[in-house]
Amino acid sequence: MNTHPTAVISTHAKMGEFTYIGAFSVVERGADVGEGTRIMSHVSIGEGVHIGEYCFVGTGCVLDPRVVLGNRVTLGPRVTCSGLLVIGDDCQLGAGSVLVGATVGLEPLRIKKNSVVEPGSVLTEEVAIYEDLVEKEVP
Repeated sequence: MNTHPTAVISTHAKMGEFTYIGAFSVVERGADVGEGTRIMSHVSIGEGVHIGEYCFVGTGCVLDPRVVLGNRVTLGPRVTCSGLLVIGDDCQLGAGSVLVGATVGLEPLRIKKNSVVEPGSVLTEEVAIYEDLVEKEVP
């Protein structure tokens, strides 16, 4: 594991081999970061978050507790994920996207594998496999 000296990682977090944690990033208790994952600077990984193998988490991202990322998921800069949220393998989330999952006691919001969420999107409902989301014009 390669960690910047300013990063803060809980001793109760599980870190895979060959991971990188950037400057001023925080990984909280119970988080699980998979092998080969790269977390850039100023990222907040909440308690109990699971990040799969070979993911990329861009600068300034926030992953709140209970978020699950599959393998090879790419998050652009400043992506925010909150609530009960499961993101499938090989997904790409564009810069500034906001994904809001379900609250406690409900089914999680699932983003199916190979999905692409365009930059600046706000997503609160399920995305189908291979679906490309483009922001719709507001009248």
